[in-house]
Amino acid sequence: MKGPVDARVHVRFLTTAEGGREKAVDAPAYGYRPTARIDGKYFDFRVATVGRMELGDAYDVDIAFLDIENAKPHLGIGVGFCIWEGKDVGTGVVLELIDRDDPSSSD
Repeated sequence: MKGPVDARVHVRFLTTAEGGREKAVDAPAYGYRPTARIDGKYFDFRVATVGRMELGDAYDVDIAFLDIENAKPHLGIGVGFCIWEGKDVGTGVVLELIDRDDPSSSD
């Protein structure tokens, strides 16, 4: 994998009937750019994992925050968040934190 990664997260996208997106997420590397709402604060991130993510299904994906220093105090293993695109479109939970500056923690 190339590019920064800050966390591995478990995400589930709401179905359209649940108020989520109308279409599945097609994610080229770092191409899907939603916002995480954690503790009432919003943090932009990029999904590093490549692939299609269907609504209603759950996935483990790697993500990179645009401003990791501001997000870091709100992150921890087990911390939940909402995926926001002007409205909630999914949920997630942090599985693992990855130090992007530590070469031994990258693939």
